[in-house]
Amino acid sequence: MELISFKGGLDRNISYLIYNNLSKEAIVIDPFYNIQIYLDKLKKKGLKLIGIANTHSHSDHVQGNGKFVALGYKVINLLNKNKISLGNEEIKIIKTPGHSDDSVCLYFANNLITGDVLIVNRVGMTRDRAHSKTLYNSLKKLMKLPKNTKVYPGHYYNSKYPTTIEKELTNNPYLKTKNLDEFESIMSRWREHTINYHKNKREGKQLTPNPFHQHRVKS
Repeated sequence: MELISFKGGLDRNISYLIYNNLSKEAIVIDPFYNIQIYLDKLKKKGLKLIGIANTHSHSDHVQGNGKFVALGYKVINLLNKNKISLGNEEIKIIKTPGHSDDSVCLYFANNLITGDVLIVNRVGMTRDRAHSKTLYNSLKKLMKLPKNTKVYPGHYYNSKYPTTIEKELTNNPYLKTKNLDEFESIMSRWREHTINYHKNKREGKQLTPNPFHQHRVKS
């Protein structure tokens, strides 16, 4: 199984093309609005697209869905599946709600596509404590994967990817929290800063750098 990443989208997004070199079957994950970049790559490599899928349904991760559907391709609902087959190889679907209720990760050949569940040195935003608890449990599930698992996130915020489970366990402040209360303490401060940031932006006030996006969070 092979993996190609694409940078773009609305917020420094990353989308992916996964394919089987033998069967030539392929799937696109979280397509951007400009789907020509995928069509060109499929043609160049002689691949057959079996469909598209999304790590979750937030707008920046489903931009290209409509254009692919208009061309006759199907959107594969990963919530209804435990795996996807490309030829004789399988992609395991791991349900990881929290950032959104429909978040999933894709695991194959020691690679993990995480969407907004796990990003380099950070995680996806949650809207309240209940969702923080759900995300916390989803992350614990991912941390049980082999430590050398390569992590391919849904965004590239001032960081190189892929990372690994081991690197995230060592460097990610959200994963270094000792319990749910510590985790939610960071998440709640992040939410508060984000609310104030956008309020000040609307009112034309001075904007302070977001320490959470700069990966300098201290628990």
